[in-house]
Amino acid sequence: MAFHKKLNQEHVPSQFQEIVVQLEEFPPPVAQTLLTETPFNRHWIAPGPWK
Repeated sequence: MAFHKKLNQEHVPSQFQEIVVQLEEFPPPVAQTLLTETPFNRHWIAPGPWK
C-alpha cells in the first residue's frame, strides 16, 4: 500500500485490513469506562519515532 511505502516504518501494517482490526480493538475499553463511570487505568504506547 502507498501509505506503508511512504511512511517507511516497520510497525505500520502493510494491509489495510490489519489497520481496521487494530482500530476496532481501540474504542471498546474507552467506551466501557465511560458507560460504567469507572476509572480508566490503561495506557497506550504509540509505536514509532513520536516526539
